[in-house]
Amino acid sequence: MPQWLEITLGIGAIVLVGFALVIALNFMSLLGLADADVAELDHAAARSEIEKSQPDNAWANRNGYRWIGAYELHAGMNPKAVILAWQKPGVASYFCVYYILKYKVYDLVSVYKGDITLTTGSHDGSLLYPMPSFHFMQAFTRLDLERLAERHAESEQYLVSRLGVESLPYFGSFTDLFLEAISRQAEHVRSVPFWWVKVLWWYAIKGFKNNKPVERRYPDLDRSDLMRFETASVRER
Repeated sequence: MPQWLEITLGIGAIVLVGFALVIALNFMSLLGLADADVAELDHAAARSEIEKSQPDNAWANRNGYRWIGAYELHAGMNPKAVILAWQKPGVASYFCVYYILKYKVYDLVSVYKGDITLTTGSHDGSLLYPMPSFHFMQAFTRLDLERLAERHAESEQYLVSRLGVESLPYFGSFTDLFLEAISRQAEHVRSVPFWWVKVLWWYAIKGFKNNKPVERRYPDLDRSDLMRFETASVRER
């Protein structure tokens, strides 16, 4: 096969897959597999993942997170994923472990008042698509869980010092919060003109965002940015 044809097919595949992933975001569902204790989960699709994640459960408990459940994520024709989730009691702060195909991925997620979020993950796939304003995403593919949590805490402190963020009290459903976040990201991506073409560019640059903390990517962040964002949000309502 000529090299030019291989390159053309490769580019086409990236655009097609990126397009399919964004469309699939509209058809996601989250099926709860257990709502009690890790040890009580007997769902066949998640049993092995739970057993492998006992050290993660121990880490979560040591760091103030409490088990809230295991879930199966369905997204159109994409492979199913198993999500294990822990929450810090009373606030929207989560530790998640994702199993999809051969991958195991960590996410630490903090939701703050004023529609601000910080997600620190272990896979750079989370950096592919643009996020809504003040929904900060960072990925560190070379760090273990302990160091990943330290990076999350450091970036959280940065947001506290620059924006004065406060944790969002939350006692609601993890499923609702998760699917709402996915839906909002899909809506944001589709709002970008010619987004289906820009998927190729996003794919090309995501590596440049990998292993770079929020502090480096947004060094001039301050409260005036937040005030402009809040004013614009009010006008859009």
